[in-house]
Amino acid sequence: MTARIIVDKALDPSTAGSTFHVTNPKPPPFQLAVDVLRDMGYNFKELPYGTWRERVIRCAAEDNALRPLEFGFAQVRPPKPPFVITLDCTNAGIHENTINAEQLRRDFTWCERVGFFPPLHQSTE
Repeated sequence: MTARIIVDKALDPSTAGSTFHVTNPKPPPFQLAVDVLRDMGYNFKELPYGTWRERVIRCAAEDNALRPLEFGFAQVRPPKPPFVITLDCTNAGIHENTINAEQLRRDFTWCERVGFFPPLHQSTE
């Protein structure tokens, strides 16, 4: 989907020199991702934002890939912006922009396969 938008904008001379940040204007609820991961067998504890942030910063040693992101996590969870600017993406063939549990499961399964997610312990029953 993002690739379609990038190609559409790249081929539009009126967008030359512009910058676009492609995000989903209708993101799925975060809880949907949590539910899918749990259904796949992942077990984790949900934490308040401040506690989570402190743990991330604490484990981000100088040579950790998370270290440069430290300043991206505000001390207090920022409020959602009052509005979102959306673009008409129908020229790129995108008419509906939603993600469901099936798509998340497919993406998370890929993340497992390539090693982005830790392997689940297999039962030997």
